[in-house]
Amino acid sequence: MQITEVANRCGEGIELIALIESVAGVVRMRDIAQCRQVMRLVFGSFDFGVDAGIDGTGRELDYVRSQFVIESRHAGLPPPIGGVMLSTSDAELIAADVLDGRRFGFGSKLCTHPKQVDAVNAICAPTGRSAIGPGACWRRWRRIRAARSPLTASWWTSRSSIGQREFWPRECGLKGA
Repeated sequence: MQITEVANRCGEGIELIALIESVAGVVRMRDIAQCRQVMRLVFGSFDFGVDAGIDGTGRELDYVRSQFVIESRHAGLPPPIGGVMLSTSDAELIAADVLDGRRFGFGSKLCTHPKQVDAVNAICAPTGRSAIGPGACWRRWRRIRAARSPLTASWWTSRSSIGQREFWPRECGLKGA
Protein backbone atom coordinates (compact mmCIF):
# COMPACT_ATOMS: atom_id res chain seq x y z
CA MET A 1 0.00 0.00 0.00
CA GLN A 2 1.30 3.45 -0.93
CA ILE A 3 0.79 5.01 2.53
CA THR A 4 2.92 2.29 4.13
CA GLU A 5 5.73 2.96 1.66
CA VAL A 6 5.60 6.68 2.41
CA ALA A 7 5.52 6.04 6.17
CA ASN A 8 8.53 3.71 5.91
CA ARG A 9 10.51 6.30 3.95
CA CYS A 10 9.67 9.03 6.46
CA GLY A 11 10.70 6.95 9.46
CA GLU A 12 9.43 6.90 13.03
CA GLY A 13 8.26 10.11 14.62
CA ILE A 14 6.82 11.56 11.41
CA GLU A 15 3.04 11.83 11.36
CA LEU A 16 1.14 11.82 8.08
CA ILE A 17 -2.07 13.50 6.99
CA ALA A 18 -3.66 11.22 4.39
CA LEU A 19 -5.39 13.09 1.56
CA ILE A 20 -7.81 10.59 0.01
CA GLU A 21 -9.06 11.72 -3.36
CA SER A 22 -9.78 8.61 -5.44
CA VAL A 23 -12.18 5.68 -5.48
CA ALA A 24 -9.24 3.37 -4.74
CA GLY A 25 -8.35 5.50 -1.70
CA VAL A 26 -11.88 5.40 -0.34
CA VAL A 27 -12.02 1.63 -0.83
CA ARG A 28 -8.77 1.27 1.16
CA MET A 29 -9.58 3.97 3.70
CA ARG A 30 -9.70 1.57 6.67
CA ASP A 31 -6.18 0.32 5.90
CA ILE A 32 -4.96 3.88 5.40
CA ALA A 33 -6.48 5.05 8.69
CA GLN A 34 -4.89 2.13 10.54
CA CYS A 35 -1.39 3.02 9.33
CA ARG A 36 0.45 3.84 12.56
CA GLN A 37 1.83 7.15 11.32
CA VAL A 38 -1.44 8.51 9.89
CA MET A 39 -2.74 11.19 12.23
CA ARG A 40 -5.65 12.50 10.13
CA LEU A 41 -7.77 11.73 7.08
CA VAL A 42 -8.62 14.45 4.55
CA PHE A 43 -11.34 14.17 1.91
CA GLY A 44 -10.20 15.38 -1.52
CA SER A 45 -13.81 15.78 -2.64
CA PHE A 46 -13.32 17.44 -6.03
CA ASP A 47 -10.74 14.96 -7.29
CA PHE A 48 -12.75 12.07 -5.84
CA GLY A 49 -15.83 13.25 -7.75
CA VAL A 50 -13.86 13.36 -10.99
CA ASP A 51 -12.41 9.90 -10.38
CA ALA A 52 -15.82 8.44 -9.46
CA GLY A 53 -17.66 10.19 -12.30
CA ILE A 54 -19.85 12.10 -9.84
CA ASP A 55 -21.09 15.51 -10.93
CA GLY A 56 -21.30 17.73 -7.87
CA THR A 57 -19.92 18.05 -4.36
CA GLY A 58 -23.15 18.23 -2.38
CA ARG A 59 -25.49 15.43 -1.36
CA GLU A 60 -23.93 13.25 -4.04
CA LEU A 61 -20.96 12.73 -1.72
CA ASP A 62 -22.81 12.25 1.59
CA TYR A 63 -22.18 8.50 1.68
CA VAL A 64 -18.44 9.00 1.21
CA ARG A 65 -18.36 11.79 3.82
CA SER A 66 -19.97 9.42 6.31
CA GLN A 67 -17.30 6.84 5.54
CA PHE A 68 -14.56 9.35 6.41
CA VAL A 69 -16.15 10.10 9.78
CA ILE A 70 -16.76 6.41 10.56
CA GLU A 71 -13.28 5.26 9.57
CA SER A 72 -11.61 8.11 11.46
CA ARG A 73 -13.56 7.27 14.58
CA HIS A 74 -12.92 3.53 14.20
CA ALA A 75 -9.16 4.12 13.88
CA GLY A 76 -9.06 6.45 16.90
CA LEU A 77 -8.20 9.47 14.76
CA PRO A 78 -9.50 13.00 15.17
CA PRO A 79 -12.46 13.95 12.98
CA PRO A 80 -11.49 14.18 9.31
CA ILE A 81 -10.82 17.39 7.40
CA GLY A 82 -13.29 18.28 4.66
CA GLY A 83 -12.33 19.08 1.10
CA VAL A 84 -11.83 22.50 -0.39
CA MET A 85 -14.58 24.88 -1.41
CA LEU A 86 -14.46 26.98 -4.54
CA SER A 87 -16.07 30.14 -3.18
CA THR A 88 -13.69 32.79 -1.90
CA SER A 89 -15.94 35.85 -1.78
CA ASP A 90 -19.39 34.68 -0.61
CA ALA A 91 -19.07 34.60 3.19
CA GLU A 92 -22.53 33.05 3.67
CA LEU A 93 -21.81 30.23 1.22
CA ILE A 94 -18.43 29.54 2.85
CA ALA A 95 -20.00 29.46 6.32
CA ALA A 96 -22.81 27.17 5.11
CA ASP A 97 -20.27 24.76 3.61
CA VAL A 98 -18.22 24.65 6.81
CA LEU A 99 -21.35 24.17 8.96
CA ASP A 100 -22.47 21.32 6.71
CA GLY A 101 -19.12 19.58 7.25
CA ARG A 102 -19.35 20.06 11.02
CA ARG A 103 -22.85 18.54 11.05
CA PHE A 104 -21.44 15.51 9.24
CA GLY A 105 -18.72 15.12 11.87
CA PHE A 106 -15.77 16.75 10.13
CA GLY A 107 -13.39 18.63 12.40
CA SER A 108 -12.23 21.27 9.95
CA LYS A 109 -12.01 22.22 6.29
CA LEU A 110 -9.24 22.71 3.78
CA CYS A 111 -8.84 26.32 2.69
CA THR A 112 -7.58 27.48 -0.69
CA HIS A 113 -7.81 31.20 0.02
CA PRO A 114 -7.20 33.41 3.07
CA LYS A 115 -10.79 34.71 2.87
CA GLN A 116 -12.03 31.23 3.83
CA VAL A 117 -9.96 30.90 7.02
CA ASP A 118 -12.07 33.17 9.24
CA ALA A 119 -15.25 31.17 8.58
CA VAL A 120 -13.46 27.87 9.26
CA ASN A 121 -11.98 29.15 12.50
CA ALA A 122 -15.23 30.79 13.65
CA ILE A 123 -17.19 27.57 13.18
CA CYS A 124 -14.55 25.01 14.13
CA ALA A 125 -12.83 26.84 16.98
CA PRO A 126 -13.32 25.52 20.51
CA THR A 127 -14.68 27.61 23.32
CA GLY A 128 -13.76 28.11 26.96
CA ARG A 129 -11.33 25.65 28.53
CA SER A 130 -10.82 23.70 25.31
CA ALA A 131 -8.66 26.55 24.02
CA ILE A 132 -5.96 26.07 26.68
CA GLY A 133 -2.52 24.73 25.82
CA PRO A 134 -1.59 21.07 25.65
CA GLY A 135 0.71 20.33 28.61
CA ALA A 136 0.16 16.91 30.15
CA CYS A 137 -2.81 16.26 27.88
CA TRP A 138 -0.57 16.31 24.82
CA ARG A 139 1.83 13.82 26.39
CA ARG A 140 -1.05 11.53 27.37
CA TRP A 141 -2.55 11.82 23.89
CA ARG A 142 0.77 10.76 22.35
CA ARG A 143 0.97 7.69 24.62
CA ILE A 144 -2.61 6.70 23.81
CA ARG A 145 -2.04 7.31 20.10
CA ALA A 146 1.12 5.21 20.13
CA ALA A 147 -0.79 2.35 21.70
CA ARG A 148 -3.76 2.82 19.33
CA SER A 149 -6.13 2.29 22.23
CA PRO A 150 -9.76 1.70 21.18
CA LEU A 151 -10.75 4.15 23.93
CA THR A 152 -9.04 6.99 22.08
CA ALA A 153 -12.00 7.54 19.80
CA SER A 154 -14.19 8.84 22.62
CA TRP A 155 -11.65 11.32 23.97
CA TRP A 156 -11.09 13.78 21.14
CA THR A 157 -11.71 17.46 21.39
CA SER A 158 -10.06 20.35 19.65
CA ARG A 159 -7.98 23.47 19.79
CA SER A 160 -8.06 25.83 16.81
CA SER A 161 -5.10 27.17 14.90
CA ILE A 162 -5.47 29.17 11.68
CA GLY A 163 -7.30 26.82 9.36
CA GLN A 164 -6.29 23.58 11.06
CA ARG A 165 -7.03 21.85 14.33
CA GLU A 166 -5.09 19.84 16.84
CA PHE A 167 -6.84 17.37 19.11
CA TRP A 168 -6.60 16.78 22.84
CA PRO A 169 -8.24 14.12 25.00
CA ARG A 170 -11.43 15.09 26.85
CA GLU A 171 -10.26 13.04 29.81
CA CYS A 172 -7.86 15.86 30.66
CA GLY A 173 -10.76 18.21 31.37
CA LEU A 174 -10.92 19.86 27.95
CA LYS A 175 -14.35 20.33 26.44
CA GLY A 176 -14.86 20.21 22.68
CA ALA A 177 -16.36 22.75 20.35
